[in-house]
Amino acid sequence: YVSLHREKFGFMPPYIRPYFARSDSALSSGLVPSVLAIKIALSRHSKFTKDTGVETFPIIGAGSLPFRGGSTPYSVTRFMKEYSGIRTMLVQSAFQYDFPQKDVLSAIEKIDKTLPKGRALIISSKDEEKIKRVIFDFEPFYQKTVKKIGPTIYSIAVYMPARRERLKHTGFLKYPRYIQGVKIPRAINFTASLYSIGVPPEFIGVGRGLRQAKKNGNLSVVEKFYFNFHSDLKRAGCYLNKNVLSSLSKKSQGWRDIQEDVKIIEGYLGKKFEPQTPQEKAHLVFSESIYERFTKGIEMTDLIEEAAVLRKSLG
Repeated sequence: YVSLHREKFGFMPPYIRPYFARSDSALSSGLVPSVLAIKIALSRHSKFTKDTGVETFPIIGAGSLPFRGGSTPYSVTRFMKEYSGIRTMLVQSAFQYDFPQKDVLSAIEKIDKTLPKGRALIISSKDEEKIKRVIFDFEPFYQKTVKKIGPTIYSIAVYMPARRERLKHTGFLKYPRYIQGVKIPRAINFTASLYSIGVPPEFIGVGRGLRQAKKNGNLSVVEKFYFNFHSDLKRAGCYLNKNVLSSLSKKSQGWRDIQEDVKIIEGYLGKKFEPQTPQEKAHLVFSESIYERFTKGIEMTDLIEEAAVLRKSLG
């Protein structure tokens, strides 16, 4: 872009504002590849500024649930540390409207003061190659599993409530999305569908990816560059419904693969996933009811909305 700008106008632009789509990268490749790829991007943009003098002010779009970035009024400090070097956070609707106003305003004030001070972690060429190898430890497991369970996810997504008026995407981001030839909903409905039945997408491929990374000697790379890895998995684990996952596992290898992921992750963290708070325990009950209605083909949008209120985010 900078080269074309110089060729067209005869001078370098004073700055550029790259946009990092945290949700779509997770939708395409899974939780761990999404986070690590953005770390590489932030590092490259920082190096680009040093090499050319053209400032970069990166923007990130992230949702409230860990799969889509984990940006909430209560997690902004962790979020800004994870994505240090970002200059603009897009504050999405769940952040604005599903939390107490005083907490939202306090978080915005913290963002205004802290975000400009952040500096991207500079990743050496050697470490970048290691991170790329780790991404390929995780990504195939995620994509192959989503291919197997995609039709079920899409069937649940049709019950999602309308969120807001918006222009539809065109080109690569048009509705619907595909992974390995299987149609899946876009990021919000994808995430919402899985959370609604108590199977958070954060786990898809991560357990088997961890096992593969360990086998390849890459596990330390994940832990070094994904700062909130443990806390993100634990947060998602509070919404896991093992009964529903067990029932689904009897119908498809894809769901059995996710069961395996959960088992490996629990062993890795040394923690069994279960709801902790009254809201999370209530969410467990709602996910049971949503799944039961789904199996019977009964309208369930009302229950999906109730569950979304409990976790303070649709998807």
